[in-house]
Parts: sequence; C-alpha cells; structure tokens
Amino acid sequence: MSAGGGTTTITQAVTNPTGVTAHPLTIVWRFPHAAIPAAPLPRAGQPEIGIGRDPSCEVQLTGPDVSRRHALLRPSPGEATAIVDLGSRNGVRVNGRPSAVAPLGPQDVLRLGSWIGVVTTTPGGSPDLGYRVIRNPSGPELLRWAREHGHLP
Repeated sequence: MSAGGGTTTITQAVTNPTGVTAHPLTIVWRFPHAAIPAAPLPRAGQPEIGIGRDPSCEVQLTGPDVSRRHALLRPSPGEATAIVDLGSRNGVRVNGRPSAVAPLGPQDVLRLGSWIGVVTTTPGGSPDLGYRVIRNPSGPELLRWAREHGHLP
C-alpha cells in the first residue's frame, strides 16, 4: 500500500475476538485515505448499513473498484454484526480472506476494493490495533508475508 511517501503493511493480528462486545464497535477507514468518517457498526434492532459508491449508501466509498452497492453491515440479535457482500465485483475480505458473510469483532481488518478499514472500539484516536506493523517493507519480506497469509500461491 502506498499513500504518497511510504508503505505500511498490517501483518499479523495479536488477538482477534469475535462475537458481541460490551463496547460499541466502529470501522475506522485507514487506506487509501482516512478523511472519511468512521462507521459505527449497527447493533441488534438497528437498521442495516449500506456500503458502496451509490449516494443511497450510508457509508460512501469512492473509486472504480468499489461497487455501487458493495456490502451491508447487518446486525444480528445476540450475535456480532456481520458484513455481507452484495455480489460485488471485487468482493469483501475480512482479515485477508474472501468473505460472502463474516461476523465482525475488534481488530478485524476489512478490505472493499482498495479501501481498508479496521474494526475498533476507539474510533476517535489511534487505537492500539494489536497488529505488528512493518514500515517500508522490503520486497522479499512483503512477498513472504503475502504467501504465509494466503494472498499469493
């Protein structure tokens, strides 16, 4: 990933709890830019939240690799909010894995097109995401990580 001057790669989750949490969860968008507001995850009894390019989506992400109606954040009674791919061209990835439907928990990393977001309980600041971060990784290091995590054969 590159956004101007450097490259940052999120590599490994230290913990990845799933299920209901006592604190409200929010998706904080980190790439390609963080200017978009954080997206609170809906809880049981609240309406679904649409994500995509379409003006009717509650969370609007720009770019040709995001579908007009890309995904939904769907609350479930007694369960974690799930992200649901709406048949988008580029799909939804949760923690690096393609997902048609996936429950979301703290520290999950989402990818919709080129957009990358992190589920957190602290949307206002720079939370400790529980990830080991490599700044300006070398090519071999990045390739090794991508292979280890199933992004390359």
